[in-house]
Amino acid sequence: MTRSPSDAFQWYFQAAEKGLPAAQYNVGMMYSAGQGTDRDLEQSLTWYGKAIERDYAEALVERGWLSARGLGVTNSFSEATNWWWKAASIGCSIARRELGLQVLVSTNVGSAVVETVLLSKQTPDGLAAYSAFRRAERELGFQRVSFTDTNGVRFENAAVLMQDPASLYYRSADGGRYGRMMLANLPRDVQDHFGYDPARAAAFEAQRIAALYEAAQRRALEREGKQYAGTFLEKYVGAARRESNDNSEEGKRIATLTSVVAEYAKTHTYLGNDMYQCVDMACDLWNILFTKGVKALIVVGNLDEDIKHVYQANHAWVLAEISPGALLALDPQSGVHFVDDKPRYYVGHGFTDPAGVKEHNPLLKELKRAQEKYNDAAEKYNSILGRYNSASGDAKTQMEYLLIEAKGRVRQAESDIEDINRRRLALFSQ
Repeated sequence: MTRSPSDAFQWYFQAAEKGLPAAQYNVGMMYSAGQGTDRDLEQSLTWYGKAIERDYAEALVERGWLSARGLGVTNSFSEATNWWWKAASIGCSIARRELGLQVLVSTNVGSAVVETVLLSKQTPDGLAAYSAFRRAERELGFQRVSFTDTNGVRFENAAVLMQDPASLYYRSADGGRYGRMMLANLPRDVQDHFGYDPARAAAFEAQRIAALYEAAQRRALEREGKQYAGTFLEKYVGAARRESNDNSEEGKRIATLTSVVAEYAKTHTYLGNDMYQCVDMACDLWNILFTKGVKALIVVGNLDEDIKHVYQANHAWVLAEISPGALLALDPQSGVHFVDDKPRYYVGHGFTDPAGVKEHNPLLKELKRAQEKYNDAAEKYNSILGRYNSASGDAKTQMEYLLIEAKGRVRQAESDIEDINRRRLALFSQ
C-alpha cells in the first residue's frame, strides 16, 4: 500500500519526537517544502536544529541552504558556507566511523577523474553522513563569482558549475537560477581570473556551433537514407625540402615560386589576423601564378591546430603544382613552406579558382554576425529563464510571454546559422 505524504509526515513526526535524528531531519525537510503538512519555516528550523544537536550532517547541509536562500532566516551566503563546512567535517568524521571509510583513490581516465570510495561496512547513518559530506564538499568546492547579467540582474557568489573558453555556466548562490554567461560580457578582472582569450573563445564558439550543425546535418541525411559527406578536408601530397643547388625541374620550379611569393610579400602588407584579408591575398597570388601558367589551389585551413572539419579553418594560402601530384605551399605573408617543416599547410579544403573562395568569404562574415546574435539571444534567454524559475504566482505567469519571446529569438538565431552553414555546405560540396 502506497503511503500518502501526510501519512509519511505523521510517521516521521512520531519518530522525531522520540529523538531519532534521521526522522527529525525528514520532518524539517517536509516543513520546509510543505510536503504532507503546511509549509512552516520556523518549524523547519526547529527540527533541523534538533537533528543538528545530534550531529546529523544532512540537516547541516539543508540548514546551509536556508541561509543561502534567506528562508526563515537572514539571507547570508557566509552563514551558508559555515554550515556546509560543519556538514563536511561532521559528515566525514561519522562516515569514517560508521562505514570504515579508508581512502578516496583518484584515477585519471582520459580527461576525467574517477574516484573509488573504499568502505569496510555500510550503515544507514554512515551512508547519510557520507552523502552529506560529499554534498557539502561539492558546494564548498565550486568557484564563486559575482557579476551583473545583461538584463541588469546582480548575482553575488554564484557557483561556477562549468567553464568553457567562451562562457561560464553558473548557479545563483540561493540555488534558484541557472544560466550561461558569456565571458566577453563580464568585467576584466573576472575575465582574467578565468583565463579569457577572445580569439580562443571565438574559435570555440565557431567550433561548437559547427559541431551542432554537423550533427543535425548528419541526422537529416540519415533520415533520408543518404550518407554524410564528411569533413571536407583533404590531405595533399607536399614537396619536401630540397638542397638550394637542386637543378632538377622540380628544384627550378621551387626556386621560381619562391621568388614569386617573395616579390609579392614585398609589395603587399598584411594588417593582422584577419581571415578575410588572407583570403584576398591568396586569391591575388593565385592570379599571378595563373598568368604564369602555374596550376594552383587556394586552400583554407588552420595552422595553429589540427582540425577535424573545414569549419575550423582560420587562414588561407596557395598550393602550387611543382610536378604532377606534388604541391608546394605558398603563403602570401610568410613565403614557402615544405611538408616536412609545416605539414598543416597540406591539410585543408582546396578551391580551384578564386570564385569559390570569394563566394565563401561573405558567408564567413555573415556567420560571424549570426553567431554574435545567437550568443546574445541565448544569454538573454538564460537570464529570463533564471528569473522565471525563481518567480511564483502572478509574477511567473506574467513572465511566460517574455520567456516564449526570448526562446523564439534563440531559435531564429539557430535557424540563421543553420541556413548559412547549409549554403557553406553546398559550396564545399561543389
